[in-house]
Amino acid sequence: MTVYLAFSFDTEQPLTLDYLPEHIIKKEEYLKLDKESKKLLWADYIREGVWKDPDLFKRSQSELETILELNELFSKFNGKFTSFVLGRWLDFVVDGIGQENVRKYFNGFAIDIQSHSYNHKAYKTTGDKTREKISPTLNKSEVYQEIKKSKDSINRHLNINVIGLRVPMGNTEPLCGDDLEILNALKDNEMQYISSWLKAEQRKPNPVGKVKPFFYSNLGYPEILEIPGVGYFDVHYTQPTRMLVFDEENKVWNINQRTSYYIGLLEEALKIKDKDAFVTLVCHPWPVKSYDPKLEFHRNILEFSKKEKISIVSYTEINNLMRK
Repeated sequence: MTVYLAFSFDTEQPLTLDYLPEHIIKKEEYLKLDKESKKLLWADYIREGVWKDPDLFKRSQSELETILELNELFSKFNGKFTSFVLGRWLDFVVDGIGQENVRKYFNGFAIDIQSHSYNHKAYKTTGDKTREKISPTLNKSEVYQEIKKSKDSINRHLNINVIGLRVPMGNTEPLCGDDLEILNALKDNEMQYISSWLKAEQRKPNPVGKVKPFFYSNLGYPEILEIPGVGYFDVHYTQPTRMLVFDEENKVWNINQRTSYYIGLLEEALKIKDKDAFVTLVCHPWPVKSYDPKLEFHRNILEFSKKEKISIVSYTEINNLMRK
């Protein structure tokens, strides 16, 4: 039995903000609003306003630096992580600093680069009105072009032919018979795996041991692998997402609490004796800069994994393992 730890970082438009930008609403005016009004403003901003934010490029450069720092840290532990890159964001930063400069940030031993879609629109609806406002669900007929456009962007700018996709927002269940167009779009774009089943409920994580990678053979797509996520997303405890997702404004984990929680996931996985266990984490470079600027939490997890002989792998390595 082997325990596999797979960190993933959804690299996208960074939201390292405690309050909405001043050009949208003054801080003193924002603080007077009730919670629902704040949520509506945040949802509007995230959906499109973030792309017009004059500080977006500065935050994006910080996100690139975080990816570079993560590569240096993971390389010291001879481990890998997956950066699921948003195509629209990649085009944005290339326009800002040029293709060759962007490539320097992604050209590292530890980095496995895959797709996070192009426009950050959800692939399945949940009926959650706030989520729909932040990330409206794609029409099924749009999925093929959304996957292709992201794949083409990453290939053009980073010279990588991606084979994996992390869907935006995450689903509360695996793909099903209603999602054959999504699976067909994956197949037609030569994608080998998808990471879409990321939570048990909108506010509840998938548990370790209960979900593991599987192929969609039952739906007629034995070549498509699902790699579910486990544990809470790191955005759940950063502002503004904790308010929009958890309906909370002030709850924040410190480094010790965060370390304890994720080591707890690994300890649960180590108790599984009869089969391989997969701890597949969903993280984001932009909150990393907020909650772990010195990468203390990440170093703690990697040191624990090294001590317990846990394999630190990318999602693509899990894909390759499952196909053997």
